[in-house]
Amino acid sequence: ARLALAAGAERHHLVGRQIAIDIGSAKFLYSVEIAGLACDLHHALHRAADQDDLALAGRRRLGDRAHPRHVGGEGGDRDPRRRLRLNLAVGLFIFVVGLAKKVIVADTFAVPADAVFDQAHATGAAPDLLSAWSGALSYSFQIYFDFSGYSEMAIGLARMFGVALPRNFLYPYIARNPSEFWRRWHITLSRWLRDYLYISLGGNRLGEARTYANLMLTMLLGGL
Repeated sequence: ARLALAAGAERHHLVGRQIAIDIGSAKFLYSVEIAGLACDLHHALHRAADQDDLALAGRRRLGDRAHPRHVGGEGGDRDPRRRLRLNLAVGLFIFVVGLAKKVIVADTFAVPADAVFDQAHATGAAPDLLSAWSGALSYSFQIYFDFSGYSEMAIGLARMFGVALPRNFLYPYIARNPSEFWRRWHITLSRWLRDYLYISLGGNRLGEARTYANLMLTMLLGGL
């Protein structure tokens, strides 16, 4: 009975920790979007030639991540009912695919990954070669399908409300080099880091040494 109670308490602790992590991640991403919008509005104030330029700053903020022609209500089918049905159908499909990635695929890979890491933590001994590779590969697929699933769920929900968002993952594990992997993994975050950190720091315009320093600082801040 005590073991069952201890196991139940540990399970509740893990669930609570996961919920806290999810809430913290959502708040972080929201803060990132607000920071990007504030930067765009700041620059728009300095270059605005008329009121229209400032009024469009918030929309321009979406940039190549969600061009105005991809936003529901602009262009596309003129029939609002047909457009609504299409957005609901497409959005629901994308949401279900993302949910399946998270609940079925990612959580399935989590089982062998957790087993290897938990055993190593409990025994204090390094796993054998086969177990180590099994845990590493399982965790690699778990984290990809987890992130990709969450992203597609968000994309699907947005599409149901008439907002078309871009893909966030583009088969990163088929990349041929680290640079291509970076372009395929968490695409919107990569663009945000490029546009609002790397370029703002000077990018590659201030010499080779400053370029490497800007890259290192961008990666450091992105890692936080």
